[in-house]
Amino acid sequence: MSNKANSKQVVLPENFDIDSIESTHDLMVEALAEADHIDIDAAAVARVDYSAIQLLLAFSQALAVGGVSVSWQSTSEQLLSEISALGLQGNLGVG
Repeated sequence: MSNKANSKQVVLPENFDIDSIESTHDLMVEALAEADHIDIDAAAVARVDYSAIQLLLAFSQALAVGGVSVSWQSTSEQLLSEISALGLQGNLGVG
């Protein structure tokens, strides 16, 4: 039997960039260890850079390997635009 909680939420910061990567990574690692399902709330993201998108890709891969399901509760237009521009919607399961 799993010791993980059913679900955990990860809220992405307004400025999702290199300056917030470490703290966001820590939240993601904690959620991955504790939950069978993760809800990502990206509604507040107003600025995003490539390091943040790389973190999302790595997190997505870790979720798949760990058998943890994910859903996007809400996603800002800015984040969707950046993900779409890179052609990564399918990789991240958004849009």
